[in-house]
Amino acid sequence: MSEKIRVELLDKDLKSIVKEFGWDEIESELENNQPGTVNIMNNTCDDKTIASLDLPDGIGGGLLHPHVLWRRYRLYAEYCYPSDAEQALKDAVTQCFLNAVAAAVAAAGLANLTPAGISAALPAAKAAFVETFKSCMGDKLTDAISFDVKYDSYRR
Repeated sequence: MSEKIRVELLDKDLKSIVKEFGWDEIESELENNQPGTVNIMNNTCDDKTIASLDLPDGIGGGLLHPHVLWRRYRLYAEYCYPSDAEQALKDAVTQCFLNAVAAAVAAAGLANLTPAGISAALPAAKAAFVETFKSCMGDKLTDAISFDVKYDSYRR
């Protein structure tokens, strides 16, 4: 199969890095292993992808309009803060979030860019993200500000 799999990562400066892999490079891994800012309930929330991998996951559309179905494997960080917070706090949360995402990218060490590799990077990425975010926020951090690193996999 000559199709390439496109992968988008963030480097330590939060710049996008796009890599392509041939099917043969990831086929054995498949055999062995089976979102922007929104307002939610008076909170402003955002997320940033740390690593994402899209792989073919079957054929859909029936006989008349067949198409490849894709599965996304994603490691991402998210945060929420009260929409009515002062601008200085909003700016601090956003800057600390970006710093924490950079730390998570570095800690994830995604040399093994496979579905299993991305999910295995979660503990290290989460620990680095949380430590950096808390340290950056200092005494400005309150219970009204939520943050986390998560992994998900879904068909798109």
